[in-house]
Amino acid sequence: MGAIKLNIVDELENALVVPRQRLTECELVQRFMTGTLKREHYILFLWETFHFVRFTPVHLRMAAARMPEGPLQERFLEHAREEGGHDLWALQDLAALGVNTKMVKESLPLPATIELIAYERYTATKLEPMALLGLEYGMEGFTASAGGPALAALEQSLNLGKDATRFLRRHAELDAHHVEEGAEALCEFVHTPAQREAVLRNARESMMRYTAMYDGICAAAREMGV
Repeated sequence: MGAIKLNIVDELENALVVPRQRLTECELVQRFMTGTLKREHYILFLWETFHFVRFTPVHLRMAAARMPEGPLQERFLEHAREEGGHDLWALQDLAALGVNTKMVKESLPLPATIELIAYERYTATKLEPMALLGLEYGMEGFTASAGGPALAALEQSLNLGKDATRFLRRHAELDAHHVEEGAEALCEFVHTPAQREAVLRNARESMMRYTAMYDGICAAAREMGV
């Protein structure tokens, strides 16, 4: 079991080096980290994040429905339950910022956000369903390492209270533990070369599309004159 863990987790870490670097270096993340994020950027970030994360439990359940009954299916269903309601954290933050949340719920996501959602939906329904373990490990690993510093810089630069930072604060607290669980799941369930490649591909592609969503947020902000 130890050798399997070393191989799959290290291989995934290697596959994520370039996608994580691109995400870290994109304009939105740099604004978070350097305290140059404007209120409009933050609102757009929460707005698009709401659209994305509200589908996460749906995709996990869709993936689980294509799995045989057993521990892997149970894990996906449990993860779906854990991810439920995270979209409401984003809405609560937006409401604290004075945003009409009814308008948010009725809006269309930006094109890059739609592409990210569609990719995860296609993976869950058409490709190897356990590939979503790649998205989980990649994104939760990023928020576990970057979430705390980004939150501290954000609260200082925009002078925000805790009522406007629920989403980031709670993910910074939760995702470090989720990364450990994700590594354990990779070791336990990913065995065949096809499964390994599916997980690696999903991790890389998800991170690239996540970066594209962030780029789309900054492009939308520039169109607003920000």
